[in-house]
Amino acid sequence: MGSVKPHQQSGRGHTTFRGTHAISVFRQFKACLCVPLRRGESRAIFRMLFPEEDHSRRYDMQERKLAQMLISVMNLSHNEGACLLKWSENSYGHMAAGCLGLELQRVLFQPTMDHNSPTLLRIDTLLDELASTSAFSAPSDPPTRRGTKHILGDLFMFLSPWESACLAQIILRDIRPLLYPLPSENFTSALLSYNSKAYSRLTLQAAMRVWHPLMFAIYGRTSSIVLAATMIEDLEPSCTERDFRVPVGLAPMKVPKCVKGTSCEGAIGLLRNGGLIWAETKYDGERVQIHVDTSLEFRRQIRIFSKSGRDSTLDRIACHSIIREALNIRLTDECGRDPQTSVILDAEMVAFSEETQTIDVEFWRIRSLIEESSRGHRWRLRNKSTPTATQCSIVSDISNSGIRHLMLIFFDILHFNGIDLLHHIYRDRRGLLEKTIHSQFGKAMIAQRREVGDPDVSSAQTLRTLCSAFAQSRSKFEEGVVLKLELSKYNDERWPWVKLKADYIPGCGDSVDLVCFGAGWSKDRARDLNVGTDTYTDFLVGTLADDGELNNHPVSRAHICGVFSVSWARSRAELEELNFLIRSEFVARDYNGFCSAITSYSVENLGTSATRPSVLFEHPVLCEVYGAGFTKARGQSYYEIRFPRISKVWRESERPWMESMSSI
Repeated sequence: MGSVKPHQQSGRGHTTFRGTHAISVFRQFKACLCVPLRRGESRAIFRMLFPEEDHSRRYDMQERKLAQMLISVMNLSHNEGACLLKWSENSYGHMAAGCLGLELQRVLFQPTMDHNSPTLLRIDTLLDELASTSAFSAPSDPPTRRGTKHILGDLFMFLSPWESACLAQIILRDIRPLLYPLPSENFTSALLSYNSKAYSRLTLQAAMRVWHPLMFAIYGRTSSIVLAATMIEDLEPSCTERDFRVPVGLAPMKVPKCVKGTSCEGAIGLLRNGGLIWAETKYDGERVQIHVDTSLEFRRQIRIFSKSGRDSTLDRIACHSIIREALNIRLTDECGRDPQTSVILDAEMVAFSEETQTIDVEFWRIRSLIEESSRGHRWRLRNKSTPTATQCSIVSDISNSGIRHLMLIFFDILHFNGIDLLHHIYRDRRGLLEKTIHSQFGKAMIAQRREVGDPDVSSAQTLRTLCSAFAQSRSKFEEGVVLKLELSKYNDERWPWVKLKADYIPGCGDSVDLVCFGAGWSKDRARDLNVGTDTYTDFLVGTLADDGELNNHPVSRAHICGVFSVSWARSRAELEELNFLIRSEFVARDYNGFCSAITSYSVENLGTSATRPSVLFEHPVLCEVYGAGFTKARGQSYYEIRFPRISKVWRESERPWMESMSSI
């Protein structure tokens, strides 16, 4: 798949390639395998081909950490090690692809000695052992006692340079650079001649349907490629989708992906011919999926999974008593109760303010609540040093004990006493949810909703009702609403949930004018765009520290604070134009060594930015940044816009950068 060149855009701006080649290659690959496969090989193949979907294996390694370990494990020379550590930096005569695996292949140009290559199952076992060293991985049995370097030594021993490149990217949980190599080393060509449809991409859904007719259906029940691949090995040929059951607490069910509504009218248009529409309040918190089975021993009765699929039971231990009270389960250390209760619930975990007696609308406050009450890995992330500030409201990591506490808002039920409800319509699931949950003020409640109407009966009235419901949600500073059809099923492909938020609607979200003073290359954003390290994908923005002082002392240097990074939100063509302006008009200088030489402004906390800058501008520019409300990063005293995107950049001749918002 990686050897297929991407297709350029046609004159109309569309690609002529529709992406069937990847599926064809994968189908041919499957046909070439020895059948029947050994037990575990299906699981190993999918875990390595889609490492980002393998929620049970985490390695706590990014490029720099892995590179440092490989230098030691492989006994690389000083020059070879320097190349690995500079995996994302361009050097003389060499254009970096921004991929550690490819740099490793380039360094290991000599083939390894001719030994027996490790089998796929052997590598899969070693990856399990490597993942067991991370607290974010699923618990291993038994846990490893070997060090990370010893495991890496066994993994990379006897591998060819190309195999080493693949394995490195699997550990980094991102093999996109190998499957979809850069179309061009020039940012202009990469941005203007290609787009996101230029590649034949293999999706997890397509691969599973090629592998086995029921595999993707099982994955929808488990949200685990490990369980899905394991279960199809045990299925009888006559089995159907309704014949298998996933035990409660074994793995989370697949979370539906909402469709973005860009307007009230457009959102309704996505849900026609489906009956009555309901608008549920979208609460701003951390999504959790709760599994309860009272037939188990007391300590194992509750399991909680995060949105990513990670087992977060110990991190959310403060919610256990809330769950038991909401389900009316007695707080006793006993099992085998009659009647047995088994239930799977979707909920949002929010912060409840005891001072205002309302749900706190500031998302970042939930962070310290979880970390203070956690008995899992999240407690280690707690920042024990509190930044000094004159107002406690602007300190992001202060203790919330006695002021706020966790609260659960339930919005769906997926399983009840042995019966899977995924194929039941929303109306029936909501009715059962209301009978199951016992609401308690400030602790547990069911998501509020409002009947919008049936657009097929009265389109105009339905639109007016939705506009009113959305305006009411905005007035309460809520995140938005989620539209659900009364006749839709869970994870319904025909009638999906439609999320309506202010920042999805042009001109409706929050926006501020900020100073843009630097640019850099972001790995994730660059791989979405398929551009190299010479393309500036993320930009550094901030506020002026003291607007009044600048007016009184115009000769003094401006001070930029509250720095964070933001991506470009407009078209690829406009991003290319911005890259050109940075090189031609903004007088960009390399970040290394230039920060102290800036004469027109100074910067605070530059090292805390999410994206390390490649260049700083000698003369900053003004930009418009929009997003969904405001939040604060860990340990920071300044607010920053949430889900930020740049929508416009002004030249100095159009608007001076001194018109930026002030932090005061």
